[in-house]
Amino acid sequence: MKYQAEGGPGLRQCADVIREHCALPAVDLPALVKWVGFNHLIGNADAHAKNLALLYTERGLQLSPHYDLVSTEVYPDLQGAMAMKIGSSWDARNVQNADWKRFAGTVRLPWSNVRALLSEVADAVASAVAAVVEQQEDRVGRNPILERIRRVVDGHLQQMRRELGKR
Repeated sequence: MKYQAEGGPGLRQCADVIREHCALPAVDLPALVKWVGFNHLIGNADAHAKNLALLYTERGLQLSPHYDLVSTEVYPDLQGAMAMKIGSSWDARNVQNADWKRFAGTVRLPWSNVRALLSEVADAVASAVAAVVEQQEDRVGRNPILERIRRVVDGHLQQMRRELGKR
């Protein structure tokens, strides 16, 4: 049961685990918010709780580096519903301002902090996407999937910025 809709954990449970078990939840909770934002931007509907892990370190448990970051939205045969909902939305293409605010409440962080973290992720992705696509084209040649990824990311960037800009 790794998908929230099938009884698996949602973002509240993930945040609760971080709060309860991580040595530095003030570091790991913002990382969780950025993980959600990044997955939304790349159109990764398969971002489920099994893609989050905790590492034992000298300081105690901490959220591991992120992995399995894939733009699933570019593959039309794959399920479109997100593994964990953002606010009340199961569809990344429909996440609105109210959903982001509800997400902030879900992870029990101030909206102003969540909004700033999501804006930071959006800025980083926006400045990197063209270079990453170009780098991959240099490595593997032109591929229509790369252009689809760029379109998905650009669409989600516009949407996220529009929704975060609302008060």
